[in-house]
Amino acid sequence: MPNFVRDELATRPAGTRALVALDADGNRREWSFGELLAFEAGLATRLERYGVHRGDVVLSLLGNGIDHVLLLLACQHVGAVLLPCSE
Repeated sequence: MPNFVRDELATRPAGTRALVALDADGNRREWSFGELLAFEAGLATRLERYGVHRGDVVLSLLGNGIDHVLLLLACQHVGAVLLPCSE
């Protein structure tokens, strides 16, 4: 079964810029593919410890910042579906 994290992100050079994030205060942070993979892998492990499995739905109230992106990648790593919701 295709997996975006494994099939796309993990094939990129680790030091290559993957993402530029701007926070609400205008602070800029560049993320490399290696950093994204390392962080999302940690989140994926944590999701699995909480009992999240392939096909499960993970509800999120994170908004559209870098936290949302990292959780999305972690869910894709596990095979879960991220459901972004509003308050």
